[in-house]
Amino acid sequence: MERGYQLRNALDSMVQAEATEWNQYVARRTQNGTKPMPKKSRKKHAIVDDKMSAEDWSVIAEYLALLKPLKTATKRLEGRPKEGNSVRSGRFY
Repeated sequence: MERGYQLRNALDSMVQAEATEWNQYVARRTQNGTKPMPKKSRKKHAIVDDKMSAEDWSVIAEYLALLKPLKTATKRLEGRPKEGNSVRSGRFY
């Protein structure tokens, strides 16, 4: 989830390109909306409808902020503390 958040601009660009391509396809097939969509046409990709909004990205940022302390604690309990600390120092024994 963290990596996806870091790459949100690239993901948004990819989804926008897909949506643009779909809209162009529909315009060609329907002659700019003057005809109905033919029955034998390709299906709309789910990614076009599932585009993340700014609010969605904001919620992801909040989740990441809430989960960061849990991630740090889990790493420490697994024996992978931050640099300079050590499980062998007796902190957990």
